[in-house]
Parts: sequence; C-alpha cells; structure tokens
Amino acid sequence: MRRSNSAAWVEGHRRLYQSLCDTTEHRPDTLEGLQPLYQAMAHGCQANLHQQVCDDVYHERILRGTDFYSTSKLGTVGADLGAVAGFFDRFWDQISPQLSAPDQAWLLNEVAFRLRTLGRSAESLGSVRAGLEMAVKQKNWKNVARIANNLQ
Repeated sequence: MRRSNSAAWVEGHRRLYQSLCDTTEHRPDTLEGLQPLYQAMAHGCQANLHQQVCDDVYHERILRGTDFYSTSKLGTVGADLGAVAGFFDRFWDQISPQLSAPDQAWLLNEVAFRLRTLGRSAESLGSVRAGLEMAVKQKNWKNVARIANNLQ
C-alpha cells in the first residue's frame, strides 16, 4: 500500500472516531447507548490514537473511572473485551506500545479478568503473564501482588 493510501486510511478513521465521540451522549446509561463509543474506540485505534481512546473514551466515558460502569452496572464484559481488542497488536498478550506503560499493564489485567469472566481462563494466562512482567519492570509491587493473584 502506498503511503498516501495509508495516510488517507488513518485520517478516515480519525474522522469517524471524532464524529462518533462528538455525536454520542457523554456517558450513556445503556448498552445501546454505549455502542457508538465502542465503535469510536475501534476507529480511534485504527487512527493510531490509542492513548486518547484509552483515556477519553474507554476510561472516562465507558468505564467512568473506577466505577467500571459498563461491566459492573450493565454487565457488558463481552462488549468491553471486543472494544479493547483494538489496543492489542496480538491477542491477548502483546499490547500497543502507543499506550503508556501503566495503561499497558492495567489493560492486560483488565483483559485477563474479562476473559476469565467469560470462561476463557486458558486465554487469559498470556495477558496475566505479560501484565505481571510489566508490573515487575515498573516496580509496581501492589500491582504485582494483584496480578499474581490472578494466576490462581
């Protein structure tokens, strides 16, 4: 693919991402309301906006910070797993380097939790191990303990 086509591809996804973010209620209360934000995440990741998507859409608008609204209130474990797939270069153990190191470790742990919740424990091991390795490198001992607990 020529570079101009690649730039056009990225720009098209950026525009779709922006449009979906701008035209969707800031914090929808239903799964149906969250769908455009999940779509925005996919387009934002295709536009190489991984960190912005993680911060502004997934963390702020879908999870609502530490409330984990989508999963704890709406039970959207599968939808969330599909949405965060865009953050991964290889499912489920190689995450985009465009994300901050703490967010990489956090998302690996989140994916492992969602996979286990969906009964996909064997698939979750790669995420748990990768997240544990990152937390050890960051010397984030609280997360090391939390993530190591997920190996059970």
